[in-house]
Amino acid sequence: MNRVHAVPVSRPVIDDVRSCEAWLACATLADSRQACRAFIELLDNIEDAPPSNKVYFEILERLRRPIRVALEDQTRRFFTRPLPLASAEENAFIQTCDLWLALLRAWQRLQHEAEEHASDIAFARPVLALRVIESAAALIGVYFAARR
Repeated sequence: MNRVHAVPVSRPVIDDVRSCEAWLACATLADSRQACRAFIELLDNIEDAPPSNKVYFEILERLRRPIRVALEDQTRRFFTRPLPLASAEENAFIQTCDLWLALLRAWQRLQHEAEEHASDIAFARPVLALRVIESAAALIGVYFAARR
């Protein structure tokens, strides 16, 4: 049986900075829960069909600021809350961890490409190392914020 795997219409196609800008302009980012969900889905979709390394790097750099804003807002939902966390707070914690993990995977992938292969992003090796460290440290920080 031949199966055709079609990409759902709702699945964003980000293959350059211009399409990233268009996605950001249309995305619902006012609510941090929706924003984190949208960013996780976007990063997963890009990971499934990544553009060139240089474009991937540029997209991730462009997404850094809006992702940070959403993550900071989500972290406020469970930071300094009594344990055990309420359901909504626990969900915010899990979603925050998932987004930091998605970012960490993306930066690590690019770092590996820059170090292991003759790559068009070799110039960005120091920045990539910094982004990997930032993402890993932030993930650890989220666990501390949730007192885990």
